[in-house]
Amino acid sequence: MYALPHGFCCAFCDDYHWSQQVATYLYHEISKLKPLKPGFRDAVKLAVDVSFEYAFLWHRHRISEDGIWNDP
Repeated sequence: MYALPHGFCCAFCDDYHWSQQVATYLYHEISKLKPLKPGFRDAVKLAVDVSFEYAFLWHRHRISEDGIWNDP
């Protein structure tokens, strides 16, 4: 479980090293947001999406190495 800015938190069920990297990235993305600004909730959702896209970049490489999925 990781504490995030503005009272949010996140949890991962993966390798500690990679979980820490994604949580740190998400922390950075959310810390840039202003809670009183209109659209804050949507901006948080976008930050989560971007963070998981970041996580997918390193997972994609691991998956393609195993031959489960090959990038065309």
